[in-house]
Amino acid sequence: AAVETRLEAVEAHRSAVEDHLEAFETRLEDVEADKAAVEDHLENVKADKAAVETRLDVVEAHKTAVQNRLVAVEANKTAVENRLEDVEAGTVVLEEAQADLFHLALGRQRGVSDEDTLIAIKQLATKQQKEAFFK
Repeated sequence: AAVETRLEAVEAHRSAVEDHLEAFETRLEDVEADKAAVEDHLENVKADKAAVETRLDVVEAHKTAVQNRLVAVEANKTAVENRLEDVEAGTVVLEEAQADLFHLALGRQRGVSDEDTLIAIKQLATKQQKEAFFK
């Protein structure tokens, strides 16, 4: 009876060990499935990281293009400002030439030679002096 009780205890223990082994094998399968899921997730994270890095490269290239465009716009602005200065200077020269032509015509009406009128225009420095002279 003691041997049979002992055999029953051994059988119960063996059954418990088998149950434990089955549970362990099931848990091992679960862990392997979790490991595969983590590896898949890691691959997805790597792909996302590569996509983000590519997008950052695109953004950086766009930023550089915008900065280059700003430099070009600033250079164009400077060129336009310089051209405006040239136009203003040309306008002043044109106005002076028109005034000189007017004074030449006025001098002719008064019987003054063109040469004497041009000498007078060169000697009179300001617009007011010219106007006073030709009145």
